Amino acid sequence: MEGADQPGELCDSEWGRFFLIVSLTLRPIELAFLDYVDGRISTEMWQGQENTIKYWIHSPGFQRWLQDYGETLDPKFIEHIEKVVQDVRANGHA
Repeated sequence: MEGADQPGELCDSEWGRFFLIVSLTLRPIELAFLDYVDGRISTEMWQGQENTIKYWIHSPGFQRWLQDYGETLDPKFIEHIEKVVQDVRANGHA
């Protein structure tokens, strides 16, 4: 996906589409995270969602989206994403 790899190369309409893809992907994951924190879903169920985060965090487009729009997400979820980023960097894998 070009937006994930080279967000600076996108025209406004392409960035708009990429923005929607990321938004539509992250919102359910954010809600699943909050359910996980509150004990409403299992660790096994949450793990699948976390793997999606680990996939996306490497892309420049996702990082740009977080920088530009991350404040629209729950602060606990952002804190968790930042922790996942640090863990992946420290361990060298997703």
